[in-house]
Parts: sequence; structure tokens; C-alpha cells
Amino acid sequence: MVHSKVGIYRAWIMLTALITVCACSIGAQATSIGKTKTSREVVNMSKDSAELKELLESYKSDFNDNVFDGRECFNIAGETDIDVNARKTAPLVVMWVAKLSEIVQTPFKNLTTLTAIRLEDSKVWSNPAFEIRKGSLPKFKPEMETALEGHSGVLEAIDARDRLGIEWRSGHYIFTALLRDQYSNRLAVEFKQGAGAWVDPEVESFINEHYRKPVDRTVWPPAVTEDLLPGYRERSDSPNLPEEGNAIVLACDRVITMHQSANGKLIGSFRLPIRVRDILSKPTDDGATAVLPITLIITGSDSRGATKIPLAVPVYDRLISGNENQIATGHFALDLLSLPMMPDEIQTYFIYAFYGEYMGGPVVMGLVSPDSLPR
Repeated sequence: MVHSKVGIYRAWIMLTALITVCACSIGAQATSIGKTKTSREVVNMSKDSAELKELLESYKSDFNDNVFDGRECFNIAGETDIDVNARKTAPLVVMWVAKLSEIVQTPFKNLTTLTAIRLEDSKVWSNPAFEIRKGSLPKFKPEMETALEGHSGVLEAIDARDRLGIEWRSGHYIFTALLRDQYSNRLAVEFKQGAGAWVDPEVESFINEHYRKPVDRTVWPPAVTEDLLPGYRERSDSPNLPEEGNAIVLACDRVITMHQSANGKLIGSFRLPIRVRDILSKPTDDGATAVLPITLIITGSDSRGATKIPLAVPVYDRLISGNENQIATGHFALDLLSLPMMPDEIQTYFIYAFYGEYMGGPVVMGLVSPDSLPR
């Protein structure tokens, strides 16, 4: 009787996996149960998807090997040089391989967020990586555990330009995929003019000089008194930076009961190579010499998409305006729940921070309803 249930559950999982793949514009899925090697792949092409199909095909062998050998991964890949004059798309492949028990409990295509940051100005884009998937996952039951041995995976090709709406012009970008507390490798891609494009050296010089001019941002959210939030000086609870190297380090309140006066403290420390344009043309009255655009990306355990919160964080190190290759150290402390962009849905949140090529986090903050607590 137990063996018949196991067979039913396995068939159920495989059918669900197949339906998942069929719902995608272009994708593949392979499943390995126990020591049996089984591969099912479905490609449903839409128009103008030849580039996506070609990219997907080039990674199918690696994907199947990872699934069958049980090598867990969460990776993105694609071309590292894109000619914006000759191309209209920015194809990326997203590969996720995990235990089958995790696969069946995780709505991967609903929850995965794609992000990009342009290094020239630290502008950040984020959006769901995939079109919304209709339907729901089968309800997981403890007795299914024995049926869910082995690994499975999802391989998808997407157009990053279409998903993010990034500006189609020259620049250096870094793409990252986020899934709750998991994140992919960070893929550096240069968008550039092709070999046959006319390049006006005076225009290029003008643009480069524009990127060197101080932006003179206003600190946001504005600081209050030293002991209250927000604050931008080192505190006793500021997270420690590594002894060497550059980094963004975050810490936060782990679990918060939601009520009218609830606080959600997020604190951060950073050591970063800063861009010339982030150095102030002159220090502020309180001694700030630079203001950095550090962007928070917050994903939810159950909600689709991500929340983007752009911070403007002051630096109080001694810096020289206009000088390249300077390292800045700083701190911030915020009440996330006081910010209008922060969602208040009862779930767990995963908080990341981005500046240039550097990413901090994730740290985890769970919001709990008072109604769920005993009285």
C-alpha cells in the first residue's frame, strides 16, 4: 500500500513538472528520482525567440548533468558583450537545480526576481524574472518525503531587456537572480556600440566628463538625532566589516510582531570604492564628504516581485573631490517599517543591498501577526 502511494506521488510530481515547463515561453526541466535518470524537456517557442532557443540549447547538456549528478546550483549565464545597434534582446539563461522535495515546495517561476545594476551610475532595475505562472503547486505532505528522492531542476531562457526594461545604450551592467534567501552568480555584461558604429570622440569625452561631475545628493531618509533612526554614524550594534576587502554587511531584527508602533531595524556597515560623482562638491555642515546611492532590494517568502528602496547614505571619511580610486567606510541604521515603500504583508522578507559591483545580504526579517500569538 505504501509503495502504491509512492508511485502516485511520483507521477503527480512529474506531471506537475511537465505542466510547469509547458506554461513557459521557452524552457526545459529534468528530474532525477533516486538513481533513475529521467529527462523531460518541452520547448514551446514564441515568435522572435530564436536567440533564446539557441542560448537554451547550449546549456541543456550541463543542466542535465547537474540534475542527474545531484549538483545543486542557482546560476545565470549569457553573452558578456552585447551590440546595442545589432541586437534587440539581452538573452539570459536561468538554471536552478535542487532537491526534488525543495523543487515541489518552491514556486520558482513566481518568486524569482531578476535585478540589474549599471555600474556607471549605480542605477538598479528589478522585476519578476518570468511571466506569471497560473495554477498552484501540489500541497506538500510529510509522507511524500520518501517519494521525493533525488534532484530536479528548471532551465529557462529569458530576455533581460524585456523583463527589466533597461535602457538600450552603452554601459556596464551586473545581473543577479534572487529567490528568497538564495541568489545566483553575478553576471557582468557590457552593452556597447558595434564595430561598425560611428563613435564621436568628443561626444564620448562629454559623456564621460558628465559622469565625473558631483551629483550632490540629499541624504535619504534624513537623519534624526544620534540615538534615533535613521542614523548614519557607527553604533554599538553596527555589524563588523571583514578585516580586508570591500563589502556591504547587513543585520536586522529577525522577527517582529506587527502592531501600530512596531519597528523593523536594519543596520549596515560598508567599505566601498566610490565613484567620483558620489563625492560631494563640498562637505556638508555635519561633515559628510560623499553620499552613496545604496539600493535595497527586498523579496518576500510568498509574494511575487521585489520592493526597491533607494537610499542616499552619507560618508564622513576624509575624501578629495574629483579623485579616483578612493575607499569610503560608512554606516546606516533604519526603521524599515517606517518607510512608505516597505510592504507590511505578514510573511518573511529577504533584504539585499547593492552599490556598484557589490552586494550585501540577504538578511532575514519575519513579520508576525499578533493574532497568531497565544493570548
